[in-house]
Amino acid sequence: MKKLPLFLAFSLLLWVLFETNPNHKGRYAKYVAAELQSICCSRASPGAPAAPCQRLRPITEPLVHGVVYLYTDSPTNYIFFTKYTTRLPARTVYGIGVAGQFVVWPKREKESWGCEILISLLPSTLSE
Repeated sequence: MKKLPLFLAFSLLLWVLFETNPNHKGRYAKYVAAELQSICCSRASPGAPAAPCQRLRPITEPLVHGVVYLYTDSPTNYIFFTKYTTRLPARTVYGIGVAGQFVVWPKREKESWGCEILISLLPSTLSE
């Protein structure tokens, strides 16, 4: 009889994971785009304030989101979590969606990887 509460708790946990599995490519792309821009905008180089980056963010965010969406393979759904692979020109980014959240790696291997990816995604006329 002691196994019944454990079974019910485990079943409830599995149901919650199943219901909160973020298996939508669009939500993942939006999260990665925001993460890339956050890394790039938070990295203020000496003599270059982050304010222009924050002002341009509403303009560039849809562009970056679209490019990330385009470069993201179809997600692999494992019922309780979803695996994502985004093959950007400068780097491959991996992610897992579980319990309504996303975990993306590589996680800031070096401070500038977000900026490098953003610069590689922008057309050459905008990055000069």
